[in-house]
Amino acid sequence: MNTLRSILAFAIASAALLPVPVTMAASGDIVVTGSTQQGGRLATISLSFPASQQASALWLAWGAADGGDAIGNWDDLEYLGDVPEGDTTWTGPVGTYHAGKTYARIFRIAADASLVELESVSASGGAYVLTDFRPTGSTVVRCDFQFDDLSANVALFGARKTSGDTQFVMIHTIDQGFRHDYDGGIANSRVMAATGTRYLVEMDYTRLMVNGEPVVDLHYSGPSNFTTPCPLMVFAMNNNGSSAAPAPATMHSFQAWGDTARTTLALDLVPCAKNGVAGFWDRVSGTFLSPTGGSLTAGAAAVHSTCGAIAGTSAALRPYGSDRTMAVAKFYREGRQPKANLTFTAGLAECGLVAVHGPADAGDDIADWPNAAFLGTIPASTTSMTATIPWRIPDETPHFFRFFLVSPINPVTGDSFRLFEGLRANGGSYVLTDFTPTGTTVVQCDCQFDDLSANVALFGARKASGDTQFVMIHTTDQGFRHDYHGGIANSRVMAATGTRYRIEMDYTRLMVNGESVVDLHYSGPDNFTMPCPLMVFAMNNNGSSAAPAPATMYSFQAWSDTARSTLALDLVPCEYNGEAGFWDKIGQRFLGDSGAGILGTSGAELVNHGAEVFSRSATLPLPEPSALVITVR
Repeated sequence: MNTLRSILAFAIASAALLPVPVTMAASGDIVVTGSTQQGGRLATISLSFPASQQASALWLAWGAADGGDAIGNWDDLEYLGDVPEGDTTWTGPVGTYHAGKTYARIFRIAADASLVELESVSASGGAYVLTDFRPTGSTVVRCDFQFDDLSANVALFGARKTSGDTQFVMIHTIDQGFRHDYDGGIANSRVMAATGTRYLVEMDYTRLMVNGEPVVDLHYSGPSNFTTPCPLMVFAMNNNGSSAAPAPATMHSFQAWGDTARTTLALDLVPCAKNGVAGFWDRVSGTFLSPTGGSLTAGAAAVHSTCGAIAGTSAALRPYGSDRTMAVAKFYREGRQPKANLTFTAGLAECGLVAVHGPADAGDDIADWPNAAFLGTIPASTTSMTATIPWRIPDETPHFFRFFLVSPINPVTGDSFRLFEGLRANGGSYVLTDFTPTGTTVVQCDCQFDDLSANVALFGARKASGDTQFVMIHTTDQGFRHDYHGGIANSRVMAATGTRYRIEMDYTRLMVNGESVVDLHYSGPDNFTMPCPLMVFAMNNNGSSAAPAPATMYSFQAWSDTARSTLALDLVPCEYNGEAGFWDKIGQRFLGDSGAGILGTSGAELVNHGAEVFSRSATLPLPEPSALVITVR
């Protein structure tokens, strides 16, 4: 019995010295349990996953398409954070929107203390790395590197039977530059590389690309049917089992696909050091590749490492609403008020709900419907709601309705763009435009004053008081005032706070709600150009803001000519990437706060006709009454 106890004790003690295994999770084991947004963008994400027996790191992969469960098939990687041993949940911020990348996936990588990811590894011209991948006629290679010495012919990567026979090799020669060796052919580019310059090379059966430009076009109708007799080398070519033309070079990344469509990632080599030895970590096989024929020089260590066993992934995500759909469960009315019971799929980002109606079916474009209303924001977790449509049915004539689920995110630029009824300045903020008024300028705006306890300038620019000016002021003793060129004209018409005004101003007069409050009686506009551009919510006093107005602006337009044929500014209140300001429809740009105050949106959110539509309901006819209607005659 004592002997048995001794054996058991030895076994337990020995087991404690063995490496701790990683609990490998299957694809899809990482589940998104929640998210928050800021300015329409993903701000935080919450995850759950099985516990592992060692620490791991979370990475968010982005792509223009679903890259699958091979991390190297994704375009961009974003480090999320570390997961301590045994944890099963994580919540944290999402740092970056990757423009044009509408798909995402989360990878969890088990940390390995012996592995350190590097920015690069360098070979001095003798060392190389032998892989186990044999190129074929349909192989594609992509790598990011620089040559460190070009005094001799050097092969950056490749494998061949012999020169001109069954080959897939990229060489740089001292007399021909970049060279593409494929099957039985050799094609020289006469494009010479420079030492110390970083290049991105892509090579397949059709061409050799350097920094996105083709330097060799092979004009093949299709890939050749061959497999090299030996596996690929990096920093040299495998010449039927022997290394040849080793390259003094620095490699930052290396990928190889087994097919021309790049669906099967065969190698994904990340510069890495394992136990102090510089080489590559292959994220496809989860193995370390050490050098042969010498040692590699390690570059700087990366801040966060993607080297280690993949312990699990999430399903592919469409974070910005693309995966959210909508259905109409019931469309009815209570009296003359249309209502709809709507259902949604949950997602990671909020969406907007738009209702439209008209006398005919106007189709799939919101802008084609004569009436549209923004009904509100649908949070990411919302799966159902009752929507009240803000129009009463006037009679029983044929009528049509439709719902649109939209997102403010532009999938190309990544910008969030939401329209609002008004933009409010608190008396310290103002918006500086790039439009310089002249004697023929015309301004029209829809606004209200929120505080009239001091003199305030609603818009304008000037050289000095009474000298080269185009300014609209409201003073505490004279009311609306028109400053034009060298003159000042007071109206003695006083505004009221909180009252909405339509203001129009040119060289002839100042109009308020269609009535003239200042008549200048000019025979024609003066010939002058302001020395500084126009400000809104203040006047530009030769480069400095003056008399900022606590006010709300609903629209602002400026024309450069009295005939109003050339619209120079068309400003609409908006929220752009979470910041309040104006969207200039003429310049297609955002104008934010240039002052030291606070701008804020005011009123209801409006329909953005440029928003991306994610889901459309069917066109709905006039709804039936929800209850029996008894007509008394």
